[in-house]
Amino acid sequence: MSKSTIAKIAAVVCSAATLGALGIVASAQTTLDVNPGAVTTTTILAGKVEAEPGELVQFPVYIYQPEGTHYAATGLRLVYAEGLTIQKNNRDSYGTKGVAGDDITQTFILNDKVRTLGLGTMGTDGEYDSGVAYTCLVKVPDDATPGTQYDMKMEIESWLDKKSQPVAAETVPGWIKIVGEPKETTTTEAPVTTTTTTEAPVTTTTTSAPAPVTTTTTAAPAPGTTTTTAAPIGGTTTTTDGKAGGSTTTTKAGGAAATTTAKPSSGGSSSGSKTDATKTGDAGVGVAVAGLMIAAGAAVAATRKKKED
Repeated sequence: MSKSTIAKIAAVVCSAATLGALGIVASAQTTLDVNPGAVTTTTILAGKVEAEPGELVQFPVYIYQPEGTHYAATGLRLVYAEGLTIQKNNRDSYGTKGVAGDDITQTFILNDKVRTLGLGTMGTDGEYDSGVAYTCLVKVPDDATPGTQYDMKMEIESWLDKKSQPVAAETVPGWIKIVGEPKETTTTEAPVTTTTTTEAPVTTTTTSAPAPVTTTTTAAPAPGTTTTTAAPIGGTTTTTDGKAGGSTTTTKAGGAAATTTAKPSSGGSSSGSKTDATKTGDAGVGVAVAGLMIAAGAAVAATRKKKED
């Protein structure tokens, strides 16, 4: 088996192992059919990879050298297209060694502002193999359109052998081509939070003032107060006039009424009397009135007799 065949097999095995370890979905990569025995100048090639929108792919960089040629101290840059991003691997490095770089030391520096991945190498024995020098993880945009091609190219800063002598070298550009369908993007809206504030009910307490205490004072009747006592029908109603020295008596009997008024003199004794009788046509009332008249007449007669004597 030729050295070139061994180099190709080693490159493929290395790429597959790295993809499996990182859990990366491998895309179809274009095989570079380069015969290291046919090249007359060291050739550095960017890979040619097909990828789907949103895919994270392992992008290879190849080095093919003429028989017996080697490299040691170099400065190399991978310039990648806008929209792509390069991520670290599970070893916290931006690159993973291949068969054409495992005999020397590799150091990677990413400058995403100018979209370059720099590689510096050094080694006392040099690297004589050809094939994949290293791979890096490249993220394709989610909204990449199928058919779009992202150009990738190599730039050489320096290329020296183990004796620090310049080695002739050239570069070949590569690409990442988008295939398949655009990746669906799911937008999840943040849930709307509604806050309801419930105000406590307003309680109004009305306290009624206690009813005022009413005090009733009843004064004793003063002199001159008239007290009336009503008698039942057929009885006697007596009205007493509180005036000093006098009284009025009203008598109701059998449905008739007779009123007797007595007026005192200034000395407190009665100097005369006046009797008013009202006849009502009732026989009983007439008898009563007649009796009163006889009594009055007898009193008058007695008075006159005393005067005559």
